[in-house]
Amino acid sequence: MKAMKKVIILVLLSIFMCIYVTAQVQVNVVDENTTEDQNNNDLHGVMSIKLNPLLFIRGDIPLYFELSLTSQVAVEVGAGLTIIDYFSTQSLFLDGAFNEDISPKIGYSGRIGLRYYAANYGYQPEGLYFALDYRFQRYNYTLNSLGSMSDLNEDISNINNDGKLTVGYVKYWGDNFFFEPYAGFGIRTSTIDFATPNATFNSYTIEQNKYLLPLLSLGFKIGIWII
Repeated sequence: MKAMKKVIILVLLSIFMCIYVTAQVQVNVVDENTTEDQNNNDLHGVMSIKLNPLLFIRGDIPLYFELSLTSQVAVEVGAGLTIIDYFSTQSLFLDGAFNEDISPKIGYSGRIGLRYYAANYGYQPEGLYFALDYRFQRYNYTLNSLGSMSDLNEDISNINNDGKLTVGYVKYWGDNFFFEPYAGFGIRTSTIDFATPNATFNSYTIEQNKYLLPLLSLGFKIGIWII
């Protein structure tokens, strides 16, 4: 009889311990989920502002904004002004057989990208990320002369549409400032206006060349979290 009581007591104690351990595990799980939900809620709406200094020498001056959608997903948008692409103006628009003169005009650019961060380190997205990016650039120029036509005044443009896959890394300086190197590979379609002198040299024809080119993008951004 005593042995039976001991067994019953041991069984009851075992059941109690199982219930207690299960309750503790459930509490811990709830706490972790709650913490994760809080992190997600904190991240929702976090915004940074960025510059891309190397694009300045390409005559593109954009301002970027990144908005966190979740702890690991963000969207980046940007808009800017274009002035002159120093790397391509001469080769794209000028023909050495003629005495053309080109003046730059203000153009514009825009971009949008969707990012996935490989890890969740806390309040602000950081570390390694992968992104799908699209960029539009329009460079505007005025063709002032062509052959014997010194008073020519024709507007021409160079339009780029870029799609690429980007890999980058966000590294913080202090709490808000960050440095973001990146590399991307994709495809560019480029549409270029140019003027061709006719046989009489007293008239010209505006034509367009369209190109499909591979795109390699290397650079860095600097920024600060503002919200």
